[in-house]
Amino acid sequence: MKPLLILYEEYDLSAAWLADRLRARGRAVRALTAATLGTETLRWHHRLGAGGVDFILTHSNGQTLSPDDCGGVVNRLHYLPLALLARIGGEDEDYARSELYALFLSWMAALPTPILNPPTPQGLAGNWRHPSAWTILAQAAGLPVVAWRQDSAGEPERDWTIAEQPGEICVVAVGGRLVQPGWPATIDLTAAVEHGCIALARAAGVGLLGVRLIPDDAIPEGWRFVGANLLPDLAAGGEPMVDAIDAAFAS
Repeated sequence: MKPLLILYEEYDLSAAWLADRLRARGRAVRALTAATLGTETLRWHHRLGAGGVDFILTHSNGQTLSPDDCGGVVNRLHYLPLALLARIGGEDEDYARSELYALFLSWMAALPTPILNPPTPQGLAGNWRHPSAWTILAQAAGLPVVAWRQDSAGEPERDWTIAEQPGEICVVAVGGRLVQPGWPATIDLTAAVEHGCIALARAAGVGLLGVRLIPDDAIPEGWRFVGANLLPDLAAGGEPMVDAIDAAFAS
């Protein structure tokens, strides 16, 4: 079986935890951080042709990475590596950023499937939607939602984030499964909420999605959607999280 590739930011402790837990189960894992992708000594060979996209990344130690070297991807990259961004500037900085982003979209699109989560033009680990867009998508997926309100007095930057709410939990939809936090403790979720969380991840086009819920005893479902997270805490799910991610690549 080919190694599972985990792409993540160097500060992403839960991704490192996942790599360790999968290795402990005997699964081959290659972990690649954004810091490594941003090093000056990493050589890039990226080819576009009628047959599609191909690439080879070569480290200074001679180790290489190509689409044939991995059997699926857990993608936790937030944005372009800071080390790359630090080396561009001047009048063409915005243009250079967009070209770098296009390069990352292209080589990551050539990675073998399944990919949790595939890159998009709106984010390397999936579409970073505005909370209002997540609310609409969640409601369409069948989840009760907290009404989104915004007016001209609000600060646009703050409106992209929602503070943690009293009693909030974050469950994680993983490839058709739902993993709860606080393992081994479990929370009683209705079937409608479970199905809605999984449907939301599917509608968002991602295989790994944190779904933020707050309790509401006034409705039959018992919980309301309050937000989503493309980079949820994996370690909070304990061994069931490892089970679910491992199963997503079983085929």
